[in-house]
Amino acid sequence: MKRLLDVLLIAAPSPSPLAVISNRVTSYPPLGICSIATYLKIHNYVAEICDLQLEHNNIGTIIDIINIKKPRIIGISTTTESYQCGLRIAKLCKETDDSIIIVMGGAHVTFEYNDALKNSFVDIISLREGEETLKELCDFYIGKSITSLYEIRGIVYRDGNKVMKTKNRAFITNLDEIPFPERKFVEINKYRTPGTISSSRGCPGRCIFCAAGAMGGGRYRSRSAQSVVDEIDYLTKLGINYFHFVDDTVTADVERLELLINEFTKKKNKDNNFQWACESRVDIVTKDLMKWLKKSGCVSIQFGVESGSQTMLNSMRKGISLEQIRKAFSLAAEAEIPTSCCFIIGNPDDTRTTTEESIAFAEELSSIGAYIVYSISTPYPGTYMFNHADELGLEIFDKNWDHYTTYTSVMNTKHLTTQEIQTYFFDASTSKSINCSESHKKRTEYIRKSIFNVKGE
Repeated sequence: MKRLLDVLLIAAPSPSPLAVISNRVTSYPPLGICSIATYLKIHNYVAEICDLQLEHNNIGTIIDIINIKKPRIIGISTTTESYQCGLRIAKLCKETDDSIIIVMGGAHVTFEYNDALKNSFVDIISLREGEETLKELCDFYIGKSITSLYEIRGIVYRDGNKVMKTKNRAFITNLDEIPFPERKFVEINKYRTPGTISSSRGCPGRCIFCAAGAMGGGRYRSRSAQSVVDEIDYLTKLGINYFHFVDDTVTADVERLELLINEFTKKKNKDNNFQWACESRVDIVTKDLMKWLKKSGCVSIQFGVESGSQTMLNSMRKGISLEQIRKAFSLAAEAEIPTSCCFIIGNPDDTRTTTEESIAFAEELSSIGAYIVYSISTPYPGTYMFNHADELGLEIFDKNWDHYTTYTSVMNTKHLTTQEIQTYFFDASTSKSINCSESHKKRTEYIRKSIFNVKGE
């Protein structure tokens, strides 16, 4: 049997009703598996990507690829929300060709690998970063240069009735050693925001609701400014002039940020259509920084806020103050840079008082122009919240991973019931007192009425 394809990488879709009402046109290309496909390519393995988050792709597309191109390995990337969809895809792939090796990766299975391996159609779990791991799996199954699975670090697999976990794989220290993701593996123009860039990995933060530190390593690792500029030049040749940095901490390395701002300013002076957006912590913001960002073409900053109660910021281990938040948003508004932020409702120590303080603070920020998005606190695997639920007094009553979204409450806290959390979320998200996109409000109303059968005012 001649194989035309070594590896098929699949981005599993979300079952979210938000995807349904937006015709499943996803915002961002799947940079993670694009990076893996590119890494495999430079090591002479043939890879393709099927992004099931795109409207025109479906399981039939995958079955056709299997029947025609006979991939040896199928890698399925999932989040918590898309995990069960990923399992259904894996089962159908195995039923189509039981000789295929099914590998699952992503944050969810990194922390819940035992649950995934209960399914006989899942062969291997790739933990954390996947580039080197997938390459070595190809070396084992295709190149035959590795003679034992147990030699491959960072995987979990079954050996008969035993679950075997190999030694941890070291994180990639120098990110410039791996090429930036080629976009030819996806239909780049099908995405609402095609010019996404990931310029760093890892997070030194200790926020209780986030698994980024556990997933990417507590040490912040960034690509060089030149590597980032090279990727922007590559995307520019594809006709893209708006660039969105998806990493949470693009502004963390001040020295690198200065280099980037200098390069971006040159590009802005040469082409006035050059624009970029990023996320940032509030505690690094200065008046001069906002002025430089504006001059370099920055058109949007999303700040990490999460709560408008200092008590809750401390409880969530955010390491910031309300005054720092106010200052950051005021300086951005002064520089005429649009801002946005998210507020999380239903945190472990939230009370009615802290929730109402948070909503009032969101309205305060909205009054100076910030776009507000609300979400519900969710105990994702790998987070401190999930691992210490009993200690935090959380009653997690729903273990259906499909429900682990930013708009569904799956737990009662010490002070708030799931019904109270859900009501606060709906009322805050649709309030006329906040500056929020109409699409966000419409989606929230759709969820309220169609999914939860709750009537608004």
